[in-house]
Amino acid sequence: MNENELPAFWPAQGNLHDGRVFVLKEDVIFTVLAQEGGISWMNARHPHSGGSFIIATAVSDEEEERATRLLKNEFALRDHLQDSWAIRAVASTQYRGRFALVYAPFSFELLARRAGRAISGIARFIELAIQICTPLRQMHLQNLIHGDIKPGNIFVHHDSTCRLGSFGLSCSISGAFSQTRLAVSGGTPAYMSPEHTTRTQRAVDCRSDLYSLGIVLYELLTGRLPFELGENEQTNWAHYHIASEPLSPAVLRPDVPDMLSTIILKLLEKQPDNRYQTVDGLIADLRRCQATLTSEGEIVAFTPGQQDRTPAIHLADSLFAAHPQANDVIAAFERVGQNIVPELVTIGGPSGIGKSSIIATALKTLQQRRVLLAVGKVDQFSPTLPYGVLSSAFRTLTLHLLGLPAEEVAKWKIRLARALEGYEELAVSLVPELGLLLESKPRFSADTFSIDARARFSHMVLALVKTFASQGCPLVLLLDDLQWSDAASLQTLKHLLATCGAIPLLLVVAHRDIASLSDPALQQQLASLPASAQHAIEIIPQPLTVKAVARWLGTLFRVRSATTTDLATLIHEKTGGNPLFVHEFFRRIVDDGLVVHNKYQDKWQYDLQAIRARHYTENVVTLVLEKLEEMPDETRRLLGSIACLGGTGELEMLCRVVGMSVAEIRYALHPAVMAQLIVLTEKAYAFTHDRVQEAAFALLDQRERSHLHLTTASLLAEAARQAAGNELLFRAVHHVTAALDSIQPAPQRQMFRELSLLAARRAKRTGDYHSALSYIQTSRALGNAGTVSDFMLDIEEAGCEFALGHLERTRELCDAILGCPGGLTEKALAANLLVEVYIRQSDSRLALEAALCWLGIFGIQISHYPEDSECDEAWKHFCNRVGDAPQQQFVQLSQMDNPQTEAVMNLLYSASICASFICPRLHFLLLCRMMHLTLDHGITGASTTAMAWFGVLIGQRYAEYRLGFQYGTLARELVNRHGYDAFEAKTLLPLDQLSVWTQPLSFTIECAKACFTAAVTHGDMTVACFAACHQVINFLSRGDHLDGVLTSIDRGLAFVRKTHFQDIETILMLQRGYVEFLRTPVIGTWSAAQVLP
Repeated sequence: MNENELPAFWPAQGNLHDGRVFVLKEDVIFTVLAQEGGISWMNARHPHSGGSFIIATAVSDEEEERATRLLKNEFALRDHLQDSWAIRAVASTQYRGRFALVYAPFSFELLARRAGRAISGIARFIELAIQICTPLRQMHLQNLIHGDIKPGNIFVHHDSTCRLGSFGLSCSISGAFSQTRLAVSGGTPAYMSPEHTTRTQRAVDCRSDLYSLGIVLYELLTGRLPFELGENEQTNWAHYHIASEPLSPAVLRPDVPDMLSTIILKLLEKQPDNRYQTVDGLIADLRRCQATLTSEGEIVAFTPGQQDRTPAIHLADSLFAAHPQANDVIAAFERVGQNIVPELVTIGGPSGIGKSSIIATALKTLQQRRVLLAVGKVDQFSPTLPYGVLSSAFRTLTLHLLGLPAEEVAKWKIRLARALEGYEELAVSLVPELGLLLESKPRFSADTFSIDARARFSHMVLALVKTFASQGCPLVLLLDDLQWSDAASLQTLKHLLATCGAIPLLLVVAHRDIASLSDPALQQQLASLPASAQHAIEIIPQPLTVKAVARWLGTLFRVRSATTTDLATLIHEKTGGNPLFVHEFFRRIVDDGLVVHNKYQDKWQYDLQAIRARHYTENVVTLVLEKLEEMPDETRRLLGSIACLGGTGELEMLCRVVGMSVAEIRYALHPAVMAQLIVLTEKAYAFTHDRVQEAAFALLDQRERSHLHLTTASLLAEAARQAAGNELLFRAVHHVTAALDSIQPAPQRQMFRELSLLAARRAKRTGDYHSALSYIQTSRALGNAGTVSDFMLDIEEAGCEFALGHLERTRELCDAILGCPGGLTEKALAANLLVEVYIRQSDSRLALEAALCWLGIFGIQISHYPEDSECDEAWKHFCNRVGDAPQQQFVQLSQMDNPQTEAVMNLLYSASICASFICPRLHFLLLCRMMHLTLDHGITGASTTAMAWFGVLIGQRYAEYRLGFQYGTLARELVNRHGYDAFEAKTLLPLDQLSVWTQPLSFTIECAKACFTAAVTHGDMTVACFAACHQVINFLSRGDHLDGVLTSIDRGLAFVRKTHFQDIETILMLQRGYVEFLRTPVIGTWSAAQVLP
């Protein structure tokens, strides 16, 4: 270890050593000097030697994490700072267990001490303004952005010279935040630029510092901030910076010359292009004011910014500032708002043609409208998570709502609670942040095979969208790079477009050319999206024309576009007008010095012959690879690791995966940041384009990728189990799957096996059965065949195949499960599923035989064809046990806690459904057995359904209609009491039949309506179909107009045909034929044969 690596002890060694770890002695005395932004500045003095220095550390435990991150970033930049213009840390240390920076003593005071009162004298103000500009100019010359310019970070010497401090949010200009890829909020709210709010599509650059400087100067000149907010408005700073215009300083202070007001207001322009472009331009104008200030306090008017210039670093960043085809998106938005009709906009084309640019330009305009925005982007190499793009899009919107004023948040809580009642857990699993707006309560989750989880999830998304989309404030859903999306998200989008009705929704999706995609299923899904929409338009991004490139160059060079036609023609010739390649090509010729700014002539110059002679690849990927080849080996390896983890992510997780500190990562990535391959913020990273990530991903071999995936999976595993949503879990299992060959220790394999099974169950619950099957295969690959857990995998796989409609495959799996050794609980689940398969195949007799056979194995022997006397005996026995007041017996029961008995109850219920079509007496006996099991073992979801149908049958057999109605209403009460949401529709269906005998028909019709709504809400499509045909009977019984009844039948048929429930479709067709006959009777009698083939 050399001397510079050894820690320095103070005061024993006396001097501060640049960059050394600094160890404090216990007798050092500390005095607080100032506190700013969670950081405390303290003077440290040794009582004996008299030596002193200054330290900066977190002000409290609550601020420690953030403050430490800022201080470490500042320390990493110390080699780029100079003592002549910066308060520069010379060492690091620990103060009371917290990270701290050490500074040499200085006698500067904070400018913040002068804030809040106007500086007397215009000449004095101008001189101080120039002094404040000087260190910022030097910082920008070092290609650094400060990121948090405010009075608390500006230090003033007694001779008025200034230095900058607090570089925790600073970064290189080339590494400025790319906000279309990465949401970043930086700086202090009162002083931050519009770009820092993350609500504009402009990147943060040195002009953002100039905006913040404008606020500082405004405050020094007028004694107040340009925007004054009340105590309850502190969350609205972003709105004021983006949309509000400040008063002219001359209005607040009459002695301020108009010219000086103009300069300050130019700094505060909302658009960076309209501000000063450099500090040099601002200083030049301030010196001109200083030179022409008269004794009367007047300044001769002039055009501000004449001596300003456009620095080369801004050149390529403004290419995509305004894509002309974004107007098509805005026109669609206007139609949606006016007509209250949803619309789909698809944007398709090859990589780099401008798809993302159209979205970014449209987004910039939409942010100025009254609209709710949900924005999502899919990364090629990020984990393909179930509903991943929908989750990210709705997360951006939810975070926006949480940032609204308290009274607005309260309104949204009410709206969302009402719209998502019954869906709370499902909604939070999609967007965990919704839990802050929903007071979700634990609900009974029934894993019954008749529940269509995909339909339920789709209805939840539909309810969410309908809540967000309102007249006067449309919802715009912007989804980019959809070709990398998961199948479940695409399926949900199709359902949303087909069923959302008349709501103000604009869905904008961008994807690669469909013909260029290798997956036929994905091609079909993307191609079918427009067919699902009521209105759809397609935008095909066009290459830039020579005129468009010339206009862009003219804006950059501040000349007429006609004078740049020669260069524009050459660039277009080299790039074919592909916007991404134009961007990269132009940056390359700037970096190579073929386009330069002549500061003496104040104009841009370029060498056409040299540009034409220089060979540049005409392939974007090759160009990116060339950039990567120029990177140091350490940088290239780290970029490859990052690409393996995803296009965007958190630095904290990256540190844990690669075993480096944030400072080390920033140092290693500095060349890539300067080359604009990646951007870094305080907490996160993002590749600048998906092609960069694609090229970086190719840098790692398979062994290195597997190691990274395994490390990431291990880090995510524990947190994934505890997380409110599913994203962490699905992300962890993605990495497990990618690292399968690297997982060796048995305990680790078992842990990942259980995690994958949990992911399968979660995915299945949301209706993403394909992902669930994929997770099941991962879990299976981690274990040994024939184990108990393998048995459960078979059950889960069979459930997924059944939900996908693969009935033969489901039957094969169930037969295999039932033929192998296993527990009775699992066997009952498989038997129940097998019965469901036969029911779906309309073979009720075979379904009943299978159910009774397995019930016999479980010890429940029931005659297949009982006599009436057996039913009478069962009824008498039950009455003796319960009496005439069933509520007293059942309400006091606790919930069933025996999984095996619960599985048998579900099998009895399936058998009872089949028996209702074949043998009513057997149906009655099965329900009696279920009622006794409930009294013996407690209430379960199936108990409530059995109770309601029991009420129907005692009415039919023994004319006990009032008692039967009591059982029906009791069943409904128990559903509500215990939260058996999945059984709500199943109890309402028999209650609909019961109420006919004891209640007005209006009650029956409302009951059937509620049954259909509950069934659709909870994904019980079978019961929803039954409710549809029941309602027709109710309308006919009430004597409704036949035209109205016919309309109801046609709606029912449209719904039932989507579920492929042939038996109910047949019933509805019979009802339709009967109604048609009644409307237009013909000679003769009506026959079903006239309707059915």
